[in-house]
Amino acid sequence: MKKIIIVIAATLFVINLSRAAAVKEQPATDSTSYEEPATLLERGTNIVLRLPETVSSADVNRGDVIQLEVYIDVNVDGKTVLRTGQFASGHVKKVKRANKFGAGGSLTLEGLHVRTVDGQIILLEGGTIQRVGKSRRALAWGVSTTPTAVCIAVAAATGGVGILAAAPIFIAQGLLIKGTEVRIEEGTLMHARILRDVKIRA
Repeated sequence: MKKIIIVIAATLFVINLSRAAAVKEQPATDSTSYEEPATLLERGTNIVLRLPETVSSADVNRGDVIQLEVYIDVNVDGKTVLRTGQFASGHVKKVKRANKFGAGGSLTLEGLHVRTVDGQIILLEGGTIQRVGKSRRALAWGVSTTPTAVCIAVAAATGGVGILAAAPIFIAQGLLIKGTEVRIEEGTLMHARILRDVKIRA
């Protein structure tokens, strides 16, 4: 009986020793997370954008999308979250083409989105570029009204009304004079702000 007990005890001892050795051989599980912590790009952060192509009031319509790009890196806690040359976009907020009688064109562009270094497309606010074309109303008025006034004066002085037939011609000449279209040139800068807080994996 004692021999049986000794054999059982020895067997259990060997089993436990084997289990302990197996536990030691198992690699420890590393619970450490190596994920890069998020960088907070705060609402209201200033951003400078650049217009890569010239836009003219003669060629665009209200609502048209325009391309922009980041002009200067934006860094947060030593990390670049918006990189120079990164894609951005805007749209034509207002446009008026040059018109008859010397009216000049006008154009307003507004920033909409920018792409971060981790690929997020985020909203912008406060970024606009506005230009107004040169008016030629004074010239149009001069071309039409001055000769017309001369015709009226001559007709009144001479009693001949035939000269008044030339007045509509001068008025028409004034109507044909248009103001200048406005161009926002390539390289023009736009200052905008980030609309809301964004977490970026920079």
